[in-house]
Amino acid sequence: MSEQHFEIAGLPLPTLSVAVERALPLLERLAHESKMLCLEAHFLELDGLKRLAQIISSNRFAYYCWGSLGDAAELERPEFQRVSQARFLFENASLLLNPLNIAQPYDWAGCPPETLSVVLELKHAYPLKEEDREPSSSVTRLLADVAAGVLEQKPERPVKTTSLRRDEFRTHQYAITVPVTHAAHLTKELCSAFGLRNGLGSYEFLGTAAECAEIQQDARYRFEGFPENCWSLNRAGPSGRRGPWVLRRCAKEKRA
Repeated sequence: MSEQHFEIAGLPLPTLSVAVERALPLLERLAHESKMLCLEAHFLELDGLKRLAQIISSNRFAYYCWGSLGDAAELERPEFQRVSQARFLFENASLLLNPLNIAQPYDWAGCPPETLSVVLELKHAYPLKEEDREPSSSVTRLLADVAAGVLEQKPERPVKTTSLRRDEFRTHQYAITVPVTHAAHLTKELCSAFGLRNGLGSYEFLGTAAECAEIQQDARYRFEGFPENCWSLNRAGPSGRRGPWVLRRCAKEKRA
């Protein structure tokens, strides 16, 4: 990274016109004159994202939305090849797609993850049956077998199990790490294997500005009115407001 570090977190940009006047000229100079630029930006309007994309081209623009998931076959849509986080909720189960390491505010590497943790959560209401007191070995084996089928080889890491005790139920988690490129396919196969359908999904899709615009126009997705149990995966920006679009920590380095 260059010797000079810049931060615009304290610069108020209440409207797009003010952002164009104050911030974008600075970012344009940084993009052209610095050896390395790493940027994270939060947007309340898609027009702001499009304007920034004219200066800093990236496939790390994120769109946060939610929608119904009727059938696992829907996970074959092309946007799920670009999913970086997701949370699927069903009647007594959920599926989570999480990065293994979420970047800290001081960690500006800006490198996208190569793997995702796919977590199956199964809820068991009290009073617990004897077989539900601990994570199930049969569920663990089935998850590992499904993952091996998707990867066409034995997973490098074993299934990790965790139990969470709640007031009204106990949750057992079964987690496995897979390459990002296989995460959506594995999720689809797990839905089929465990009979999970008719749920809700909260998503973080990554892509170019044009791909974000395509998702916005898709009636299957909504970016407002998140259900209480299906919240947005977007972390609040410096202002504390959660816009539906973000430029995820994106590093650009000039080559000599």
